[in-house]
Amino acid sequence: MTDELTRFSPGVPAVLMLLFAFIGSASHWLRLKNEAVLLPAVGSVFGLTHRKRDLNFVVDIPHQVLPEQGCLRQTDDVFAGEVAGHHLRFAEIRTGRNNSSPTHGANTVFKGLVIDLSLAGQSLPLLVVNKHYVKQGQESGIATVGLALCESHSHFGAEYGLWALGQEREGERRDFLRRIVELGPNIFGTRAFLVSALLRDQRLWVSLSYRRNLFSASGLFAGQKRMMADLRQAAKEIGLVLRFATELLKAERGLSGPALQVAS
Repeated sequence: MTDELTRFSPGVPAVLMLLFAFIGSASHWLRLKNEAVLLPAVGSVFGLTHRKRDLNFVVDIPHQVLPEQGCLRQTDDVFAGEVAGHHLRFAEIRTGRNNSSPTHGANTVFKGLVIDLSLAGQSLPLLVVNKHYVKQGQESGIATVGLALCESHSHFGAEYGLWALGQEREGERRDFLRRIVELGPNIFGTRAFLVSALLRDQRLWVSLSYRRNLFSASGLFAGQKRMMADLRQAAKEIGLVLRFATELLKAERGLSGPALQVAS
């Protein structure tokens, strides 16, 4: 069609490109507007607050939670509240290499969930990492300096390690490693997998790679039926994160005592 129209006007292809760009931009703008209405309402049902961006959350993330130190980080949909009496924050995070845009797929290093949970008591430093992301020599990645590799566990073809101080409570740590590695695929499906889990300073930080966009709304031409479907999907996804956080607390409690009893 473009070839035929070009016979009449050399500027038609440029006009069509501008039209398509306008439609894409309008759809993106409407999606953000719909999410600004939808997500705070859905989050409030679960007792959560919602912010589209939160620089403080990005600044607070310890360096052993995400790979590629110094890379660009971008938050998308940050929720905060409580689960089982513990303060909870979680957000979609995308990171990209330096001098590249984190939104460019080819340069994306990590895309998924980052979860921050407060804990009731002190814990010895403990780090679980997918060994694919462990820093080797001068290469960028997650550093394990100061901690000793205590346990290893394979799951869905990936190799995970648990680094800690000392060798005490080996059985509990082995069980913690297995449980926390298997949680992501069990709850979110096999497309989700653990990147890192850091237990330190009465906090448990977890990064979970998840390629699909979560907590999203439709853009252009989204009618009431589609918006209701978006609402149900967002509620389902938030519910899965809360279930995941609850199971994280149970796994952490198993390091020092009986499993945490929380109603599902």
